[in-house]
Amino acid sequence: MNVKSIYAAPSTFDRAIAAVASAGSAFSNGLWIPFAAIWSIGIMLWLGGYAQSTHGYAELYQIGGQAALDGYFATVKSANLTMFQMMSDGLSGHSIMIGGVLKGWGLFIAFAVTPVACVASLAGAMFTAYVKQGSRSLR
Repeated sequence: MNVKSIYAAPSTFDRAIAAVASAGSAFSNGLWIPFAAIWSIGIMLWLGGYAQSTHGYAELYQIGGQAALDGYFATVKSANLTMFQMMSDGLSGHSIMIGGVLKGWGLFIAFAVTPVACVASLAGAMFTAYVKQGSRSLR
């Protein structure tokens, strides 16, 4: 008697769980390395912006003294910039902060590009594993 069992083909739920497990396995087996490298580049740019601002503070102090430095800090503090405003000002190239462009690009790469790319990559890996699971059950 050639009767198929109801357990012969995996259910959609089983395929989804297997896809998540496959994507997690791929991520733990080295898929995270490019994202860590991109994140590191963003953090290095961000830190480079802080190094540039430290150098700028020293120059501002040498040129204008304590009054110039206090005026600069008062201007930046009155702007009351959030992280997203720092990022958008840096990306546009019109930051009021010394080293603000590098800080903005670093924040954008580290906290906007990398997470979106990581989520998109994991979603692609899960979709591919889900489709592969389905094609195996159709054979």
